[in-house]
Amino acid sequence: MIELLDLVDSNGKIIKTDVERGESMNLGGLHVQVAIVIIMNSAGNILVHRRSRNKKVNPGYIDHACGAIQSGESPETAGLREAEEEIGVTPKFLKLIKQGINEYNTYSYIFVGYSDETPKIVTPEEVDWVGILSPTELKELNSSDKEKFVDGFFEDLELALSTKKD
Repeated sequence: MIELLDLVDSNGKIIKTDVERGESMNLGGLHVQVAIVIIMNSAGNILVHRRSRNKKVNPGYIDHACGAIQSGESPETAGLREAEEEIGVTPKFLKLIKQGINEYNTYSYIFVGYSDETPKIVTPEEVDWVGILSPTELKELNSSDKEKFVDGFFEDLELALSTKKD
């Protein structure tokens, strides 16, 4: 299946629609849009996953639910879809906490959401492991060098933790 994306300028304005994902990196000055969802449960723990070792970008790294926003899709819808596809949960109370160009030169929409569902691997070609860890456990894991985390993981997490649930 061909994945079509809408590309945006540095302000998030859609400039080019229905671009095949494989061609999206060849259009200088424009950015792929991604949705990132930091999901917390009622105990304040974080639902995370390890990216498949077959992924092109950051294989085997710990990540939040995230992925490209498909052509015509809203950032919120993409965030919900990615959470369901990657860790099998549907976060509630999705709240946009930041948007703009990130470390990967994509235009990211960062959301915080809540779920007490148990995460599970839905697409093994995308995800090797899912888990629920406290912020302290995540920081300890990072300090131990046993796992690698995607760039911006902890900055996004800190922003989410400082955001009040409405």
